[in-house]
Amino acid sequence: MTEGCAPPDDAWAPWHPGQLARRLVTVDRPWCIVGGWALDLWHGYQTRDHDDLEFTILREDFGCFRRALSAVRLRR
Repeated sequence: MTEGCAPPDDAWAPWHPGQLARRLVTVDRPWCIVGGWALDLWHGYQTRDHDDLEFTILREDFGCFRRALSAVRLRR
């Protein structure tokens, strides 16, 4: 990918929280969903379409999560 060029907006497909949970099943460190999806999970139902999925981890656990998500690649 050329520096400064972003993929088209329609190339993005955000994960559902369940998809992230499946990808992190081998990680034994704490993490949690934040942002819009966190509110929907608290409500118990999806209130709107989401353009992204945010989650948070402890700084010292970054390496564990990076390894768990190492197969994730951005496509052009």
